[in-house]
Amino acid sequence: ASCPRTYIDINLRKPPLNNINVRKAIAHAVNKDTIIEILNGYAKPALAHLRYTSRFHHPRVKQYEYNLSKANQLLDEAGYKKGPDGTRFDLTIDFWPGVPTAQAACESLREELKKVGIRLTIRPSPDVATYIKRTSSWDYEINYYIMTDGPDPAFGLERQYTSKNIKKIPFTNTRGYSNPEVDRLCDEARMEQNFEKRKRLYHRVQEILADDLPMILLTDPEWPTVYNKEFDGFPMTYLYGHMNPLDTVFWRKGKVGP
Repeated sequence: ASCPRTYIDINLRKPPLNNINVRKAIAHAVNKDTIIEILNGYAKPALAHLRYTSRFHHPRVKQYEYNLSKANQLLDEAGYKKGPDGTRFDLTIDFWPGVPTAQAACESLREELKKVGIRLTIRPSPDVATYIKRTSSWDYEINYYIMTDGPDPAFGLERQYTSKNIKKIPFTNTRGYSNPEVDRLCDEARMEQNFEKRKRLYHRVQEILADDLPMILLTDPEWPTVYNKEFDGFPMTYLYGHMNPLDTVFWRKGKVGP
């Protein structure tokens, strides 16, 4: 399983976010290095829609380097000219409450997008229930999204990007992305038994996602965990990091029995 990743999740139903040039412009306006600094350096730039630790990761998909000139050009071409105050349009971003790095990342994104004429408002949620209700009911524009690919792309990619998973349920395809080719490739890959053939299918999916940008990739965080050497049995998985269940942990010096 993989550690949670960070993205800009985009509600594709909302103009101007349904314009691919606007999404590309936002991707070019994001400084991933700044987000990594906010995560205390414990992250790498996310390069594809499967984490770099996945056996199915595609290392050579289209990239959107930090380039404010390119971002401004794309927004001009999309027809969103700057107004007298330098603003093209407004967006609102949500984030998981109670995570200081998530709020700090949103503040960084606000400053970066301002440079290309996008005025970003940060909408805090008072609690997790409110955040889940907003995002799962499609009541958002963009969202600083923290999620994991899961142990296999049939779980991770499918729930985020296939048409059958456009649902009002948390951590599904709430963005409303629908591409028949992605649906077909995911169906084929789920049933394919040959690893190399599966890999080629998922590579093609990642190429399409890199072009369509239903979500903008940010970082692949690492979750280093500090523990006392007198204890053992810690789960060796990135899935929840330090929040993994501890029911298998035991004290080396302990004794069984009364």
